[in-house]
Amino acid sequence: MIAGSVAVAAMAFILIAAVPNPLHTGSPASSVKEAVAALDARHYHTARRILDPLATAGNADAETWIGYMDQEGLGADRNVTQAVTWFTKASASGSAEADRRLGQVYLDGRGVLQNVATARQWLQLAADRGDAPAQRMLGELFMRGIGVAKDPAQAYAWLAVAASRGDTMAAQERDALLPSLPPASMSHAEDLAQQMLASIAAPQAAKS
Repeated sequence: MIAGSVAVAAMAFILIAAVPNPLHTGSPASSVKEAVAALDARHYHTARRILDPLATAGNADAETWIGYMDQEGLGADRNVTQAVTWFTKASASGSAEADRRLGQVYLDGRGVLQNVATARQWLQLAADRGDAPAQRMLGELFMRGIGVAKDPAQAYAWLAVAASRGDTMAAQERDALLPSLPPASMSHAEDLAQQMLASIAAPQAAKS
């Protein structure tokens, strides 16, 4: 009887072990998608359980998302210092989104000492890596003279680059800027935009 119970218990253990854990199936990319879906559904603890091991293993997307959750206090206490650490790790792996989030953190000064110069450096890196929202944000800095001298041509160029990558807000801001640009400045701005697009495309082409 005891032997039979042991056999049943052993079989039950084998069956349990054979059932896949839904939080650890598929590729890292698909797991990150599962985490983002959980995050969108406000299942924050589920998202963290998926992201934590991936981020610890050095997955840049997971590092960026767990950093975002720490920044906003989703599923844990808000911890901007930890968020900056995660974003910095993701940036080192080439994440343009992490660069942009770092730029936003320093631009807003939420949880860190506001530093527009540092914000601009991170946004520049994100923009150079092809991140359209960061390109728009750079354009806005030049348009409004935040941390830099106002430069409508630079503003137009960055907004045009972001618009070319599908950023609709950038397209609206670019069009609103048009009346303030004299013909000579407009020509210069268009040249700048073409140069920016070329410089962004070159490293991306080298990677492919």
